[in-house]
Amino acid sequence: MSATILVILSGVAVTALAWLLLRFGKTLARWALIFGVLAAVIILGLALLENARATRRAVTVATVASAGAAGVSGLAVILSGMLLAAVGVIGYLALRLRTAEGRPWLPKRKQRKRRLPRSGSGLYGTLPSSEEPIWASPYTVEESDGLDLADLDLSDWGW
Repeated sequence: MSATILVILSGVAVTALAWLLLRFGKTLARWALIFGVLAAVIILGLALLENARATRRAVTVATVASAGAAGVSGLAVILSGMLLAAVGVIGYLALRLRTAEGRPWLPKRKQRKRRLPRSGSGLYGTLPSSEEPIWASPYTVEESDGLDLADLDLSDWGW
């Protein structure tokens, strides 16, 4: 319906209502109040019903969304487990490779360096005392007589 027809019908309805009110005043007002309250109760009930339906839909959507989030969390746990398993397999294969090469799984402990006593007699003569300067020690090697320090094997000393 067009807006013009609705305006005309509204005008006719208002005129008819005014005539009825003038003619049947109190009785009509009483029934109008009863039907108005009844209509308000019906409208309020329908609004609450629609609100309940919307709430149910929202709960359904939230349930679906939470199920999706739970699925993603489960997938993350599965992928983390697969990553840990892959790291474990790689570690196991690396240990097997070390064993196949003849090397031990764990490196050997480093041997402690033997300390020479500060004074007294040692393997190579008398050790310097603590008062004697280190440059006067019999263990110092000077470059003389064509001796090259680069050719010395110092592996026995831990160098």
